[in-house]
Amino acid sequence: MDRESLKKSGLLEQYILGVTSRKESLLVEKILEESPEAREDYEKLRNELDSYATDNGLTTPLEGREIRTATDYEDLDHEMILAISERNYSLVIWRYCLMAACLLLLCFSGYLFRLSETNKTEIVTEKAHHAQDNNAHKQALKKIEEQAPDWHHMKTINAPTAAGTVILHFLDEQELVFLDLSHVEPLSEEDAYFIFTGLGDEDGEDGEVIAVVPAHRQLHLHPVTMPEGAKDLRVFRWKLSEGIPKGDRQEDLVAALPLPVRTD
Repeated sequence: MDRESLKKSGLLEQYILGVTSRKESLLVEKILEESPEAREDYEKLRNELDSYATDNGLTTPLEGREIRTATDYEDLDHEMILAISERNYSLVIWRYCLMAACLLLLCFSGYLFRLSETNKTEIVTEKAHHAQDNNAHKQALKKIEEQAPDWHHMKTINAPTAAGTVILHFLDEQELVFLDLSHVEPLSEEDAYFIFTGLGDEDGEDGEVIAVVPAHRQLHLHPVTMPEGAKDLRVFRWKLSEGIPKGDRQEDLVAALPLPVRTD
């Protein structure tokens, strides 16, 4: 390319403005080195551009500052590209770290939710067990209360005897009699009261012994369950070591008490 071609192509003006590519800049610089005329055109055009900038108040480069060529700008672009790439790489790393943190947080939230649901299930199950236990306890307590004697309806019979007074406490609705021997003659350590039930026969035959009351239990109440058909209660006093004597025992009879008639 010669001087005329350079002027017609407009590359000289573009070179002065710094908008040529690296290849175009090398071509223009080569022509300027080989053609003094092209160098004169360059200097003339450069002076006109400087005059235009000065006339319009445009700042010029500081004195001593080198004018940047297209090569300088290409190097600067390369440095900017490297800096941007490095920054983008850091952003990518941070992006992956944030994604991993979000995934970890999501998994941890799922674990906590599952743990909460498991605990909630265990609590509901435990509450159900407690409710069953409470219901069973209430049913058992109600059954016990139904079976328990109504002490407000207890009746008492005082039966005076030669040895003192025998007291019977009884409930009409239950075949249960409480025998009180605390008001009869006190026992010695060797003696005991033997309690029999009789059928009310004319011959006075005694039934089986249902209780033995030693001296240390004389002041207690003695619950006695009446056998079916029992009509009276008989109290004998014998030696505890000898037991029930054979033969006639009527002389040792302390009291013979008719049992209360049960009212249904």
